Amino acid sequence: TRALSSAASDVYKRQDPDMSTVYLLCGQVASGKSTYARTLAEREGALILSGDELLLKLEDRCQGPAHQREMEERIQAYFLTLILQLQKLDVPCVLDHGYWYADARAQVLRFCADHHIPCEVIWVRCHEQTRKERLQARNARLSAEPGRHYLIDEEMLARFDRWFEPPQDAHILWSDAHDAGR
Repeated sequence: TRALSSAASDVYKRQDPDMSTVYLLCGQVASGKSTYARTLAEREGALILSGDELLLKLEDRCQGPAHQREMEERIQAYFLTLILQLQKLDVPCVLDHGYWYADARAQVLRFCADHHIPCEVIWVRCHEQTRKERLQARNARLSAEPGRHYLIDEEMLARFDRWFEPPQDAHILWSDAHDAGR
C-alpha cells in the first residue's frame, strides 16, 4: 500500500521517466532490507549501495547516537554523489541503509526531486518474532566467521528501535509475509 501526501505526489510528478530509479529501503534492524536489496538489485539490474557494509569498514562498534548520526550523514553525502554518477551510466541503485530518520529520507527525496530522478521509498517490515530469530541467526553466523563484525544484542536492538522513525509515505513490504498469521 502507498499513501502519498500532496508534497510527495509533487515529487513523483517531477520525475524524468528516462532516469534510472533510486530505491530507498528503510526499516528496523533484521527486517529483511539487505535480503530484499539483493532481490531488487537482481530484478532491476541495480547497484546496491550498502551503508552497513561501508560502516563496517569504518567502525566495529556502536559509539552512540550522535556519532551514528554523523557517520550516517557522511555516508549519505557519499551516496548522493554516487547516485549522480550512476545516473550518467543509466544504472538504478538500491540504497540499503535502514534510513531510520525521517530527515535523512526527506533529504534523499529532495535530492532526487531536484535532479528529476525517480525515487521509491520502500519500508521493509516483518513481525517482531521474525526479527529476533533473524538477529539471533545473524549473530551466530557472524560469530563463527573471521573478520570484523557488528553483533547486535537485545539492548542494542531496543536502542536502535527507539531511533527508527516510521515513514509516512512509502511502499510497505512485509519480508515475512508467509508468516502473516503470527
